[in-house]
Amino acid sequence: MKAEEIRAAGGLATDMMTEAVSHVEDVHRAIATRAFSLTDPASAPVRLMHEAIISGIYSAIRRTGLIAGMAATELFGAAGGSALPAGSWRWISALECWTQRAPKRR
Repeated sequence: MKAEEIRAAGGLATDMMTEAVSHVEDVHRAIATRAFSLTDPASAPVRLMHEAIISGIYSAIRRTGLIAGMAATELFGAAGGSALPAGSWRWISALECWTQRAPKRR
């Protein structure tokens, strides 16, 4: 496999992982909505806390996976035989990943 192919496959795997986490989050939210609807309005404060906590957790999982996937893709791509092109070490810029590449959720 060429370095470019390794990078492309790694990018695809990273995207698939972040999408899988988003689907798990959607199922979690659906189950929680159904459970909280049984005890509304008494459960409103707990529901708000739950929403804030799971939003942060799933966002952190997606972003951590994104950064790790980008790092692994670049490292395996570099091991694939070619020198890294200029600017390909974007994964080092965690701030860029955190603010621009991570999928936005509700």
